[in-house]
Parts: sequence; structure tokens; C-alpha cells
Amino acid sequence: MKFVANVEINHRLAASYSMPKRRAQRSVLAFGTKPGYPNELVLVHQSNLNSLGTVYKVKDNIERVFDKYAKDGKTTIRFKEPPHDVIINCEASALERFLAALKMGLRKNVCTKSLKLPVVGSEPLKKVPPKPKHHLTYNSSADYPTSEGFPKTAISIAINELERTRFDMRLLGLPFLQVLNLSNNKLLMLPPEMDLLPSLVKLSVAHNQFGAARSLSSWSWLHGERLARQLKDLDLSGNEISFLPPAVCNLRVLETLNVKNNKLTVLPGALGTLKRLKTFIASDNQLEFLPGSIKLWKLWFLDVTDNPFVFRTPRSVRMEYKTPSLLEWAARCVINNRLKFTPADLPLVVQHYLHTVTFCHCSQACFKEGICVYSNLAMNCIAANIVRGINLYEEVPVQYRLCSYRCVEKFNSYCS
Repeated sequence: MKFVANVEINHRLAASYSMPKRRAQRSVLAFGTKPGYPNELVLVHQSNLNSLGTVYKVKDNIERVFDKYAKDGKTTIRFKEPPHDVIINCEASALERFLAALKMGLRKNVCTKSLKLPVVGSEPLKKVPPKPKHHLTYNSSADYPTSEGFPKTAISIAINELERTRFDMRLLGLPFLQVLNLSNNKLLMLPPEMDLLPSLVKLSVAHNQFGAARSLSSWSWLHGERLARQLKDLDLSGNEISFLPPAVCNLRVLETLNVKNNKLTVLPGALGTLKRLKTFIASDNQLEFLPGSIKLWKLWFLDVTDNPFVFRTPRSVRMEYKTPSLLEWAARCVINNRLKFTPADLPLVVQHYLHTVTFCHCSQACFKEGICVYSNLAMNCIAANIVRGINLYEEVPVQYRLCSYRCVEKFNSYCS
């Protein structure tokens, strides 16, 4: 087996003479059997400066393997002859496979042939493969990949200011992609296949044209179950969005949500159910109030400045409360008991209904049948750091729906 790593050779005898250490070199390490000796395991270290390589006998020649930091891709193998410490730094997955094979090879009761390892060290190394590209930025059409595609090892990709109108579907084939920045383009939507990205945790589509696509189907990419489990940072700022789809509440591990500089007039009632949310930015919109569910938040940072908030004096309401439907009772049970569900469990219509949830003053879930009332909420109750803007607001107006006769009576007594 072969893998590429940064390798530093520490000559233990040379260290006693205070000789300087050599720098780590990008190298190829090969573990297998010696040519002509199928029962002898060797480790071959080859680099651009040493194409023939250094051959280390494995059995009865390893003094110790330092694998405390193997999960970080680091290990050191101390050989007896020659007295070298081979210091390895590589991808954790490759190192894990190598150490597992090495452990099997060092067992005395294991036949070397049963390991089915290749013959190594028979040919000189032509060239060490280049270092894989993990972080890529494309700011001009000349640099954008055409036929060659994107490197499979990419972890972060930024495609900015290229006026792209369509999502490049080749991005969906990147298994290690964690950060995708598509800001400052002309995208109208993202494909439903976004759920195929297995590692995506941060997505920025700021300053595109998502507001031009007004149908709910253009937001179908938010329904992905994998995306709901892993996306932590979403930036939708500067898109002229007039409504935020309730499906954004699917992203249950979301920690940062940025929707500033849009045309939002209302936010999803279930927004407060995003329990892991730490940063919420909705400045420069058209919001008159916030959903009552935000009283459940424990944010680190909140910015809702530059919105035309309408502060209403809480007034008593008439007892015109209607008995909830069976659908609402069932939906309340799902939300109040925090029952988990996936898109495969419920019809899409029911999922949409669950996302229209608002919350009563008593923190219980409520839907359309509840009586709509307004109150004010102190921002320091939901966030540690607050941007107050030029008006220096300490409170924000919130909308509740009273869930029962008892809550109607309590609200009326509060107003009187």
C-alpha cells in the first residue's frame, strides 16, 4: 500500500552530535513485501531527492510506534536499524489504514502472504504527487475550471463575482466540501440535489437573485435530510427576498443565519425552534414584528436594526377562541413533545403545516386557530450581544397566538 505524506527523518545518532534536523519532505511511503522475499515486510520511503528510497525492515526492527496523535494524521515510527525516527504527517484516513496493516504485519502468528500486500521498492520514484488543493477561489472566468472539473480533495470553494446564473452540478461530486461560497453572482435558486453534498457545513449565497424566484418549489433544496443534520452557517443576505420559507426551520443544527439587506416583511413562526442558533442577523428589512417563538432563543449575537418595527400596546382580546381541529391537535403534540421526523415520515403538505407553527405566551405550540396578539420582548432576554442601532431599542415587537381559553384570560389580565 502507498500513501503520500510529509516525512521527517530524525537520525538519533546525529542528534547526539548536535547536528541540525532536516525539514520534512513531501514523500511517498510504501508498505509491502521486499522484491524476491515474499515473507519479508518492508517500509520504503521515497522522495524527489531520493527516488530509489530508503528501505526499512519491519519485523523485529521496530522499537516503538508513537500513535497518540494518529487521529490527527501524525505518528512516529522508531526503527532499530538504521537508528531513525520516521515522523509522518498525512491525512488521518490514510494513516489509519497504514497503521492497521502495520499492526497486522507485526503479529507473529500471522502469515505475511495472507495480508496480500504488494511488492514495493522495485522501481524508482518518478515524482511525488503534488499537494492536493483544499481551498480554492475563483474570481475570474479565466480561472474557472471547464473540462478538468474541481479537485476531489476540495474542502472550501469560493466562486464570486462571475455573474453565474446556474449552479454548477459538478460541485455535487465533491465528498469533502465543507464550505461553499457562491456570493455575488446571479443565481435564482439552488438545485434539490444539494443534499448530495455529504460534508457541507457552511453555505453562502449572499448577493444573488433568489428574490426573483417567488415559488416555494425554488426552496426545495432546504428539505434535504442530510443538509438538515449538518448545515451550521447559512448566508442569504442581499437577495431581495420578500419571504423566508418555513423550510429553513428544517436546518435543526443551524448556528448562524444571515438574512440582512432583503425585503422580508415576516419571518417563519417556527424560527424559534432552531435551538442551536447562536447568531441571527436580519437588519435592513421590512419587518414590523418578530415571531413569538424567538422567546426560546439563547443567542450570542442579534442584529435586527433598520426595520420599521411597529410597537403596539397590548390590548385585551374577545373570547372568540375556536376549538382546534384534529390536525392542529396532532401538530401541537409533535412540536410540544419535540418528536423527530424526517421527510420520509410525513407527506409534504403536513411538513409544510408543521413549519407554520407559532408559539403562545405560555411557550406551547399554536397554529392558525389561535387568537393573534402582540406584545413586546426585551432583547437581552434572548441574546447576550445586541446591535441596537440609532433608535437604541431595548425591546422588539413580537406576535403570539393564544393557544387556549386559559391563555386568553391570562393575557387579558396582563393587559388590564
